[in-house]
Amino acid sequence: MSHEESSHYRRLLAPYAGGLQDAMCVTYARGVDEDAFIRAFGGDPARTVSLRSRDPDPERPGGLPMILLVTRVGDWLVGIEENGFQGSRPEVMRAASAGGPAVSVYWCVHAAAQFTYRERGRPVVSFDLWDAERRWGPEPEALGDLMSGLPFEFGQGGWAGLALAERFTGIRLDEEILGRVFRRALLTQVPEDLVPENMMGHPALDDPFVRAVVAEPTRDKLPGVTALLAGLLAEHGGIGGEPAVRDALALLAERADGGRADATEVRRRMDALVEAAGRERPRNAQDLMRLHAIQGVRNALNDDPARASRELISSGGYILSGDAGVVRLVLDRCRARALRAPA
Repeated sequence: MSHEESSHYRRLLAPYAGGLQDAMCVTYARGVDEDAFIRAFGGDPARTVSLRSRDPDPERPGGLPMILLVTRVGDWLVGIEENGFQGSRPEVMRAASAGGPAVSVYWCVHAAAQFTYRERGRPVVSFDLWDAERRWGPEPEALGDLMSGLPFEFGQGGWAGLALAERFTGIRLDEEILGRVFRRALLTQVPEDLVPENMMGHPALDDPFVRAVVAEPTRDKLPGVTALLAGLLAEHGGIGGEPAVRDALALLAERADGGRADATEVRRRMDALVEAAGRERPRNAQDLMRLHAIQGVRNALNDDPARASRELISSGGYILSGDAGVVRLVLDRCRARALRAPA
């Protein structure tokens, strides 16, 4: 029975090669009205049109912006995204599940694939469709026997995910449903949570400055973000004892306090340190981390606060792990939010 269920979806989507077959997200939600469902995805209910899934979309000639196709099947709303993934995001599913249960099935050509189950906004369980044994969330066994016998494996997980959604909702997607006239909504991306759900309440985020940035992520805080992360890079890269690094961190701290110290001389010394470190062939991971930490602190000295914060993270941010990695991830999201806001 299980293989018949997943084979049904393989056959159903075979005619959609290059489209739904290769990359899609299907979200099922109960207890929420259509307008609220569309808003959960970042759509405007007042700007929806009627469209079949295979109809050309005059407002999406190049594949953008993202779209959501919505229809009702019994008590459930079904939202389909071709080459989309919004329904896999916690920021979207939190609102889509506000009135009851919601599940989503997502996969794409880059081997990302996920099943998500939430109830009244609360996460229940999620897992990779290629590796269903590794589940995360407060109730990893919540789907219990519903998962039994389904072929969650590479190349089959997407079909198995749809079969699991069918078992959960009682809805079997078929040619009739895919051939319907849907309510189509153009989507704008729902902002990313500044603090991921699994990091809420993390003690590393109790730092007063970090709390202030999360509460109000604005451009004027970017020098402080850069100074804090540069200090963490120096610590984790083992370069805090370098005189040039000490002076660079002092200059960054001054900038964070509103100063405008000239960085020309410190940049020259950091450039020499980068060059010297680059001449030494890294013998182990610590050597490589040291090199990237030096590059990160050097990039933090850029006179443009936006470039300084971005290039510091891109060149050395990966070496921050544990508590420092949590701070780096959250502050990077705050940095991106600040830069998207109108100047």
